[in-house]
Amino acid sequence: MAGDQILLQVKGEEPLNAPPALFGNFLSVARVGTDVQFEFIFVDLNVLAQLIQGAPTTENPTGAPVAGQTVAKLIMPAASFVQLKTHLAQIFSDIEKEMAKIQEGQNASTGERRATGL
Repeated sequence: MAGDQILLQVKGEEPLNAPPALFGNFLSVARVGTDVQFEFIFVDLNVLAQLIQGAPTTENPTGAPVAGQTVAKLIMPAASFVQLKTHLAQIFSDIEKEMAKIQEGQNASTGERRATGL
Protein backbone atom coordinates (compact mmCIF):
# COMPACT_ATOMS: atom_id res chain seq x y z
CA MET A 1 0.00 0.00 0.00
CA ALA A 2 3.08 2.22 -0.10
CA GLY A 3 2.46 5.29 -2.22
CA ASP A 4 -1.34 4.93 -2.13
CA GLN A 5 -3.37 7.87 -0.98
CA ILE A 6 -6.59 7.95 0.99
CA LEU A 7 -8.85 10.98 0.87
CA LEU A 8 -10.58 11.69 4.17
CA GLN A 9 -13.10 14.42 4.81
CA VAL A 10 -12.78 15.82 8.34
CA LYS A 11 -15.50 18.03 9.81
CA GLY A 12 -14.95 20.00 13.00
CA GLU A 13 -17.35 21.34 15.58
CA GLU A 14 -17.94 24.80 16.99
CA PRO A 15 -14.73 25.89 18.75
CA LEU A 16 -16.56 27.43 21.72
CA ASN A 17 -18.22 24.08 22.48
CA ALA A 18 -15.17 21.91 21.79
CA PRO A 19 -13.45 20.41 24.85
CA PRO A 20 -9.65 20.09 24.87
CA ALA A 21 -8.63 17.09 22.80
CA LEU A 22 -5.67 14.71 22.82
CA PHE A 23 -5.78 13.73 19.16
CA GLY A 24 -4.00 14.22 15.82
CA ASN A 25 -4.50 17.63 14.27
CA PHE A 26 -5.71 18.79 10.87
CA LEU A 27 -5.94 22.22 9.34
CA SER A 28 -8.82 23.23 7.14
CA VAL A 29 -8.30 26.32 4.97
CA ALA A 30 -11.21 27.89 3.12
CA ARG A 31 -12.07 31.15 1.44
CA VAL A 32 -15.27 32.67 2.72
CA GLY A 33 -16.16 35.74 0.66
CA THR A 34 -13.39 38.25 1.21
CA ASP A 35 -11.94 36.35 4.16
CA VAL A 36 -9.75 33.27 4.56
CA GLN A 37 -10.65 30.88 7.36
CA PHE A 38 -8.28 28.49 9.12
CA GLU A 39 -9.88 25.80 11.27
CA PHE A 40 -7.74 23.61 13.51
CA ILE A 41 -9.38 20.21 14.01
CA PHE A 42 -8.25 17.35 16.25
CA VAL A 43 -9.17 13.78 15.25
CA ASP A 44 -8.73 10.50 17.15
CA LEU A 45 -5.71 8.77 15.59
CA ASN A 46 -7.15 5.32 16.39
CA VAL A 47 -10.17 6.05 14.19
CA LEU A 48 -7.88 7.22 11.38
CA ALA A 49 -5.73 4.10 11.69
CA GLN A 50 -8.80 1.88 11.39
CA LEU A 51 -10.02 3.85 8.36
CA ILE A 52 -6.64 3.52 6.68
CA GLN A 53 -6.69 -0.23 7.31
CA GLY A 54 -10.17 -0.34 5.74
CA ALA A 55 -11.93 -1.57 8.85
CA PRO A 56 -15.33 -0.02 9.60
CA THR A 57 -15.46 1.72 12.95
CA THR A 58 -18.32 2.39 15.31
CA GLU A 59 -17.52 6.09 14.92
CA ASN A 60 -17.61 5.89 11.11
CA PRO A 61 -19.41 2.74 9.87
CA THR A 62 -20.52 4.24 6.52
CA GLY A 63 -17.51 6.29 5.42
CA ALA A 64 -19.14 9.58 6.40
CA PRO A 65 -16.87 12.53 7.24
CA VAL A 66 -14.74 11.85 10.29
CA ALA A 67 -15.98 13.85 13.27
CA GLY A 68 -13.28 15.97 14.85
CA GLN A 69 -13.09 18.60 17.53
CA THR A 70 -12.51 22.15 16.35
CA VAL A 71 -10.13 23.75 18.81
CA ALA A 72 -9.52 27.05 17.06
CA LYS A 73 -10.83 29.05 14.16
CA LEU A 74 -8.96 31.97 12.65
CA ILE A 75 -10.48 34.34 10.11
CA MET A 76 -8.15 36.63 8.19
CA PRO A 77 -9.04 39.27 5.60
CA ALA A 78 -8.11 38.01 2.12
CA ALA A 79 -6.09 41.19 1.51
CA SER A 80 -3.86 40.31 4.47
CA PHE A 81 -3.64 36.66 3.48
CA VAL A 82 -2.44 37.56 -0.04
CA GLN A 83 0.55 39.31 1.55
CA LEU A 84 1.75 35.86 2.68
CA LYS A 85 1.92 34.49 -0.88
CA THR A 86 5.66 35.02 -1.47
CA HIS A 87 6.56 33.82 2.02
CA LEU A 88 4.42 30.66 1.75
CA ALA A 89 5.74 29.92 -1.76
CA GLN A 90 9.30 30.03 -0.37
CA ILE A 91 8.35 27.73 2.50
CA PHE A 92 6.78 25.22 0.08
CA SER A 93 9.82 25.40 -2.18
CA ASP A 94 12.21 24.78 0.72
CA ILE A 95 10.11 21.86 1.99
CA GLU A 96 10.00 20.28 -1.47
CA LYS A 97 13.80 20.56 -1.77
CA GLU A 98 14.28 18.90 1.63
CA MET A 99 11.82 16.13 0.79
CA ALA A 100 13.62 15.49 -2.50
CA LYS A 101 16.92 15.14 -0.61
CA ILE A 102 15.34 12.69 1.81
CA GLN A 103 13.84 10.69 -1.06
CA GLU A 104 17.20 10.62 -2.87
CA GLY A 105 18.85 9.35 0.32
CA GLN A 106 16.25 6.62 0.68
CA ASN A 107 16.64 5.60 -2.96
CA ALA A 108 20.43 5.51 -2.62
CA SER A 109 20.12 3.44 0.55
CA THR A 110 17.77 0.98 -1.16
CA GLY A 111 20.14 0.74 -4.14
CA GLU A 112 23.08 -0.01 -1.85
CA ARG A 113 21.15 -2.82 -0.17
CA ARG A 114 20.20 -4.30 -3.53
CA ALA A 115 23.80 -4.09 -4.76
CA THR A 116 25.08 -5.96 -1.70
CA GLY A 117 22.30 -8.55 -1.88
CA LEU A 118 20.59 -7.56 1.36
